Amino acid sequence: MSEQDLEKRFRQYAEKEKETLKKHGKGTEEFVKEAMEWSRSVEGKLELDKFILSTEILHIEEEMEALRKRRDKKQKAISEIEDELKKHNNKE
Repeated sequence: MSEQDLEKRFRQYAEKEKETLKKHGKGTEEFVKEAMEWSRSVEGKLELDKFILSTEILHIEEEMEALRKRRDKKQKAISEIEDELKKHNNKE
């Protein structure tokens, strides 16, 4: 992969992950510059891979939290329905 292609790829990633990079205190240009430097050594490539995987884990955790919240809302709705059923059954 040419250096130009690599920079383009890092820039696309940075644009896509702008919010995540902010959480790590990095801007697009800073990330692209660091990524280009990292990509020049084996250790740097490993660090870059580690960073990207950490970002993916963060996204998975956010998705899991959103799913937990959805599940909790549905569980609460079930509990409310059960309470209504109990009230209804006690009237009979």
